[in-house]
Amino acid sequence: MKKNTPLLLSSIILVAVSVTVYLLQVLIFRDPRTTEFYIFQDFAFLPISIAVATLAVNALMAEREKRDKIAHTSMLRSQFFTGIGVPMLGVLAGCCSAQGRLPVLPENGSQKDRDKMKADLMALPLSVHLDKAAYDRVRELLEGSRTELLILGSNPDLMEAECFTQLLWGCFHLLDEYRLRGDWAALKAEDISHFEEDFALVLKLILVNNIDNAAYLRANFPNFYGAARAKLGGQLGSRER
Repeated sequence: MKKNTPLLLSSIILVAVSVTVYLLQVLIFRDPRTTEFYIFQDFAFLPISIAVATLAVNALMAEREKRDKIAHTSMLRSQFFTGIGVPMLGVLAGCCSAQGRLPVLPENGSQKDRDKMKADLMALPLSVHLDKAAYDRVRELLEGSRTELLILGSNPDLMEAECFTQLLWGCFHLLDEYRLRGDWAALKAEDISHFEEDFALVLKLILVNNIDNAAYLRANFPNFYGAARAKLGGQLGSRER
């Protein structure tokens, strides 16, 4: 009740001021019928005012909440790349082949440009050819980051970033595959082929999400963005040599 006291007091004061103004109008102009007419006019317009104000406020709050969720998701995505995304990208880029150049962090561009870049990347023919070193290294990265992945996956704000959610689910699927199929020496040819398909999809999702992560870093941490671009450029460049 104490929390509502200031609001209640303000409401009483505003009503009192309104009543006082109407009384002064009657006393000064000696025309109560006109005052009554305008009072009824104001009451007739009141529901419309409330409806418009409510819709406008709700729209503004929803837009602000959406921006906050997107910003929070961008921060979570950046944490993923710092902890596991960049190391995984380095490993997978070293054992993949693609009919085209894998994109480094973009220098600039609008959201439309980034969306086209991501669509082109998802359509790019890409394959991963695993060896024991890559298999074991990715397993080490995923199992060492299991807790962080679970924390990220449980965050409700990720509903605003479907592509990043797909990347996390791809990582969880790889963890399940590692538990199911075991060490490299125990893998059959079909097991390796299945892993290579899963890794190719995860690599694409890492690269796609890295485009949005680059925009976030460039806007908020330009110095860190420059260092990340140089590092990833070296990793992807070494794949082509």
